[in-house]
Amino acid sequence: MQPESSQSRAVLLRSTLDGKVFLGCMADASGKVHEGLELRVQCADVLKHTSLAGRVFLSNAMLDDRWQRQVRAFEQMGTADTISCGWETTHPLPTFLDVASQAPVHPRDDRTGTRWELCRDEAILQSNELPSYAGSLHRYLYLPGSQAESPLIPVSDEAPTNEHTKPLSEVCPNCARLIPFNPAAGLMLVTRHIPMDLDRFLDVLSGDTKHHRPSGSVASIEPGQEWMDRDNQGVGYPGRLFLDSQGKYGRLVEVLHLKLALLFGAAAAASNVTRCLQRPFLNLSEQSFRIELRCGESLLPFLWNASTRLVEPGDAVAMEVETAGFAYYVSPLIGEMSVYRPEATSVPPKGRASLRIREVVADTKNAVTVEGTLVTHERLELNASDVVVLQLGLKSGDLCLYAHLAADSTLAGDEYRFRTVSHTLDADRIGDLRAAEGVPISEVFFEVIPLLSSPCDLYSLAILAIRVLLVDHGVGLPVVVDQMLSLARQVQVGVDREELLETRVERVFRSDPKWLESLGPHHLAAEGIAPEEAMGLVPAELWWSTLAMVVRMFPGLGPASVCRDYGDARPGGLHLVFDRVLADLDALVLKTRCLVTPDTQSDIRIAAVIHQYLDRLSEQDDSGSANTKQ
Repeated sequence: MQPESSQSRAVLLRSTLDGKVFLGCMADASGKVHEGLELRVQCADVLKHTSLAGRVFLSNAMLDDRWQRQVRAFEQMGTADTISCGWETTHPLPTFLDVASQAPVHPRDDRTGTRWELCRDEAILQSNELPSYAGSLHRYLYLPGSQAESPLIPVSDEAPTNEHTKPLSEVCPNCARLIPFNPAAGLMLVTRHIPMDLDRFLDVLSGDTKHHRPSGSVASIEPGQEWMDRDNQGVGYPGRLFLDSQGKYGRLVEVLHLKLALLFGAAAAASNVTRCLQRPFLNLSEQSFRIELRCGESLLPFLWNASTRLVEPGDAVAMEVETAGFAYYVSPLIGEMSVYRPEATSVPPKGRASLRIREVVADTKNAVTVEGTLVTHERLELNASDVVVLQLGLKSGDLCLYAHLAADSTLAGDEYRFRTVSHTLDADRIGDLRAAEGVPISEVFFEVIPLLSSPCDLYSLAILAIRVLLVDHGVGLPVVVDQMLSLARQVQVGVDREELLETRVERVFRSDPKWLESLGPHHLAAEGIAPEEAMGLVPAELWWSTLAMVVRMFPGLGPASVCRDYGDARPGGLHLVFDRVLADLDALVLKTRCLVTPDTQSDIRIAAVIHQYLDRLSEQDDSGSANTKQ
């Protein structure tokens, strides 16, 4: 976490799809800091320079609606503790920071003293021949009430200018020495800052605290640091774990329980936000979550006071595809590779092709469907639901068509039949398409847009489960993911569907010792326990169930997979794909908790059996004594 620039004292924590997140704090009049905050500032320029700009229609209206939906999700689901300021739904004044006075500055007009505000008045923008606010990503400031007399100040990248605009430096020369915190008056959201990242917490939980020591300004407000030393036994110290005193063997089982509870929290948060927003994340990873430690609030061991918080609502954006029958989501990360994302989101096929239009079919007066043949040397593996974007250059201008491809045995191996969805076009474009019937058109750019939905996030959670349960500093995440995918495929190929998945996992494990070495419970903690020893400490059936849970989370690998593919989610029910993993985790958490803290009823039954046994021994002793006297 570094200052945004060498001349700035604002600490930029991260950038998101539609904004920036700065580190803030809550301080009293004396300057004493009481709590860390995250100041989320909407920023259209971030989105403008992503790959989404060429895929979907982007606008300020879309950004504002997206922001407000995310705020409602945060508030309703409790994923982050929000602090209501009114800026969540109402645009604040453009804001700069004065380092010298440590105060926000809102630019004013020197002549009238009126503050500059974000112009959302479409009539004023139109009368000044400037882009619409709702229909573009451009933003301008103006002086409300002055109508046409007010110049407009462009505050977004590449915003068009004319005789009605003036640069900010001309109307507010002092702004040049200030930090531009929110110059475009973007919506804002204030939440509590949770400094503990998942990676750091996993090291602490696993007993390996030497790899990720906190550093920098944020470390000073990291909670729970005083509890992270296992040897800290001061007065009132509740300890790290219940079974710490039983050594590494007791700790292993308890760490498994806490890691499963952590995963349950992550899956529940993802499910809740998906239910509220009804859109996928498409970018879930360990960076999406933070760990909140509420140390000192209970006498439980401090690692039991941890809760998983989802701090980002995802960056998926819906594509508008007429009459496609599905909701298509894209992300600026599609095309970039990550171990947390499936191949379908990493390398979507695209390239150049030629096509022949066979027929332009009129659906209604202005709506048409185009049928034809596409020829490409690119290797395509298509699903029926995938959409192919075709960009044609016509006399009336460039045209983007959405089509479905299908292989045809009567065609050559590099040819595909296509049929577009119904497009509403003007008469000139329809005429150009009809004129192109039967004419080979070369150099047509195409891109396959796969149907992606919440099953992609289920895949990401599977990778997160592997990171939490099976990765230690002796082996990297990609290696373990590769091994886990091999197991997932092996247990689902040529098997009896009536046989339990857990039984298949067990059989594969017993067939070769390499599986225990790479995917055994000894990876749970940095305790130096041998694989065979760890397997003797964790009940075998429990471990088979844990691995089976992860196997089910991988879409499309076989009959045990929860989802058939990465688009297998019901419209309006995108969150339902998480139900099975939540049920699995709930059962596993309950079983492991009983290993750590047996329930009271079990204790009573065990005590009753012991007392009965002791009573019988006492009766036998009394009877023996009587016989001896006789």
